[in-house]
Amino acid sequence: MGRRAKPKKGKPARKSAKNDGSQVRDLEKRLAEALQREAAAAKREAEALEQQTATSEILRAIGGSPTDVQPVFDAIARSGVTVCEGLGCAVFVVDVHPGGILPRIC
Repeated sequence: MGRRAKPKKGKPARKSAKNDGSQVRDLEKRLAEALQREAAAAKREAEALEQQTATSEILRAIGGSPTDVQPVFDAIARSGVTVCEGLGCAVFVVDVHPGGILPRIC
């Protein structure tokens, strides 16, 4: 039969504290970067959902009042406030007539 290897006598191998510290710092850095990427992705997802919701509300207003444009402009203004996190929004319509431009606030 084969021979068994004899264990070496002496102190067991040990990593230096300096090496352990740099590994910990590296792992902490990688974790922080991963958390930042996750937070950025969550923010992008929330913004995309907010935009999709605003678009849906505007399309619902268009479908609900095919001949009256005022509810559509109201939905556009509400969505603008929501998406832009603003305090207010105004929608301006410009009618061009032979006599000149007639601005109208909706």
